Amino acid sequence: MAIDIPPQPPLSLAHSHHMKLQSFTKKFNRLYDQFYLHRDVDKPLLTEISNTLISMDLFDKITLGKRYQGRMALVDGKVRFDEIPLPPHGQVFSFLTMIINQSVGALLPGAILMPCGDNGINTPFDSDANREDIVLSPIRKNRPDASWRLQRHLLPNPPPCWLKFDARGFPIAHVVVEVAVENESPDTFRADCDAYFGADTSTTLWVGVKIWLAEQRFWVGYAERAADGVGATIHSQMLWVPNHSSFLVPTNITYQIPMQTVFGPGIAIPPGTPATLDIHVEMIRQRIVESI
Repeated sequence: MAIDIPPQPPLSLAHSHHMKLQSFTKKFNRLYDQFYLHRDVDKPLLTEISNTLISMDLFDKITLGKRYQGRMALVDGKVRFDEIPLPPHGQVFSFLTMIINQSVGALLPGAILMPCGDNGINTPFDSDANREDIVLSPIRKNRPDASWRLQRHLLPNPPPCWLKFDARGFPIAHVVVEVAVENESPDTFRADCDAYFGADTSTTLWVGVKIWLAEQRFWVGYAERAADGVGATIHSQMLWVPNHSSFLVPTNITYQIPMQTVFGPGIAIPPGTPATLDIHVEMIRQRIVESI
């Protein structure tokens, strides 16, 4: 049987490409150690690595198994190094994870909406989170603080047309939580939200919390997919910067998100599920104050 073999580049070109990959990988590893372990970054090296276009396959190879793998993202084909989370990051997203799990019955037998996991790629530092990388486009990948996906074997047949599947045939996570404390800029926070609702994603719900420790302020909101199918429509009763709210002042804001938005269009909501996912901003505020 004949097998068509694509033309191979000259040996000298292949060797040159290999050497460039080796050089980039060594530089990346050096920058990773500087950024996350030594906290002393060579700024020209950071600029070089952060402005180099790479494939998603290479991104996966150079980040796989690293302690802070989940803190790195691929944005427009370039590596982005996100800071190590500061308190009360863990306290807030763990609280939101608990609320969502309880509300959708994620921990009950036969649950159709389940927390995501990444099959052992998470490090011990991430093991308390249900989180996995989400491919947002061919040149963008990010790992939210928590995410949920539908159980493949419980999907209707045929599955709803909005639902995307990964290379293994599993539904892509469509409910995500993001909590940013101090380091992440407001523009980056909003841009990441928008990216979760790209044409290649299944996202139906994003819940976001942004905290400014130095200013003692915070913002809580949620987003659903825009009416035209691409991008986020953000809902919040709290003002954005520069008029964001003090976390020292109690609030009575509660977001009541329809459960059909949480489960997704065309997905049967399990009996006994409440009509809305209720996010009590005051309970988030209390956890911020108690943890700083």
